[in-house]
Amino acid sequence: MLIPRHTLAASPHFQTFSAAPLPPLEEVHIGPITETITALCASAAFGLGLALAYLLYGPQRSRVPAQGFLPKLWLAGWDFDWAYDRLFVRPFQWLVRKSKSDVVDVPIRGLGQVTVLGYRTLRRAQTGHVRWYAMGIAMGTVAILAIAFFAR
Repeated sequence: MLIPRHTLAASPHFQTFSAAPLPPLEEVHIGPITETITALCASAAFGLGLALAYLLYGPQRSRVPAQGFLPKLWLAGWDFDWAYDRLFVRPFQWLVRKSKSDVVDVPIRGLGQVTVLGYRTLRRAQTGHVRWYAMGIAMGTVAILAIAFFAR
């Protein structure tokens, strides 16, 4: 297999590095298909697909309103949005409106009240005196180091 010179795979350092964990690469030819022919076939398939898309959806095609039941249904997306709204959205909204004061909300409200209580308690500790903050950090550091020292 030919490796282009400007790639990392062509460097001898990389080849030595990758030789141990990876098996050696061997190019296998099965029939007349080469990399160039494969690239040309892929380019031709892309070009044909682009031309077909232009012919089907290009600006020269006139847009006529849908006639008949099936084309209208297709253009309406098989009325999936209407059915989804009737089957899922509206029943869910009705259920939510009916269960405004649900028992499930009690623990959530309790958690919120505990958070507010913790905020009010910690707010009193904030005095704005930087020296007290620094002393608290220093005392915490000494306490952690003492625990680590005496835990051994």
